Amino acid sequence: MTSSHIILAVVVACIFSAATPALAQDVWTSPNSGVTHLHRTTVAPAEFHALIVDLHHPGVRIRTTPQSERWKTTSQYAIDAKLAGAINAGPWFLISQRAKGLAVSDGEIWSVDDEQLGFFAVDAKGVASIVAPREPRPSLRNISEGVAGIPLLVDAGRVTPQILQLNSGRGARAAVRVSKDGNTVILVTDDGRQASSVGASLDEVGQ
Repeated sequence: MTSSHIILAVVVACIFSAATPALAQDVWTSPNSGVTHLHRTTVAPAEFHALIVDLHHPGVRIRTTPQSERWKTTSQYAIDAKLAGAINAGPWFLISQRAKGLAVSDGEIWSVDDEQLGFFAVDAKGVASIVAPREPRPSLRNISEGVAGIPLLVDAGRVTPQILQLNSGRGARAAVRVSKDGNTVILVTDDGRQASSVGASLDEVGQ
């Protein structure tokens, strides 16, 4: 893709470790200016992907799915919007076929906030943040892009106690991490349910 724009789709606070675990292989590339991609394979077998996004780089921004385009697949949405990268969205009601928790695109709130969930957001100045489940909520008026998610994987650089105690099993995962200054976003996915990647536990994603 020639565009530097990014689509964000899930909100789970996660830190993707810069250190390479034993028996893992990392491949780093730069698909777009302001965007770095890490492809990590492990012996599980599992395949992780991480996009490190510099929100201060000219032309780079986060774009969440608008309501009018919510039925598209992730790949088709990325193609149509000429995005550099895309990951799948957060909570979804299967029965009513609607988003669960906050969803904001270009300043338009099309799914209301749920305090039992957390959310990832980018404000009008391009600064990203994460609000954990049941935390005090900031004003939603200044949010430009946002999407809900649960649970909080990492807090203050450590995997949260509830994640360490949870036997989540292996599966396909998606997460987002935000730097302290809100200028860098890391989008993380782990493929699952296939021969080349059996997925990861929440603890492994947090680690």
